[in-house]
Amino acid sequence: MRGLIVRRATQGDVQEIARIAAEGWRHAYRGLISPDAIEETLLRWYSEEVLLRRLTGPPVHVAEDSGKVVGYVQHGPVGESIHEVYAIYVDPAVLGKGVGWVLWQQVERDARGGGGSAIELWVLDGNRLGIDWYHRQGGTVVGQRVVELADGRHTELRYGFDLRSP
Repeated sequence: MRGLIVRRATQGDVQEIARIAAEGWRHAYRGLISPDAIEETLLRWYSEEVLLRRLTGPPVHVAEDSGKVVGYVQHGPVGESIHEVYAIYVDPAVLGKGVGWVLWQQVERDARGGGGSAIELWVLDGNRLGIDWYHRQGGTVVGQRVVELADGRHTELRYGFDLRSP
């Protein structure tokens, strides 16, 4: 991925963000959430209309490789010292190529630049792809909650990343 850059998302990126979110959900949550519940969630959370509204909120960045969007992240401060990642997805076709890492570096730069000392996010328990990746980034479980999706109740884990450590 020689031409990989990270930039702020624009309205012109919404279709690709929706595609990456859909492919990411289908890849990461297969076997954890029913296919119907995945599709219902994608319609509610990742329709083009919803994504256009998200662009007016906390920052959305895309990773672009040679002109093609291959990942995205949305993040922002949730207090004086905590920066939250609301969504981070990479096109399954390029997993393991460093796309997630460059997006994560953007989050860390923004969090530190805003005076943040920690990053936190929620991940569905059982999402081994995400959980294993968050562990490699230095994350630890700092909480949990139960959420209701279309196919029932699921546990989410809250991961924290201490930015004060080297």
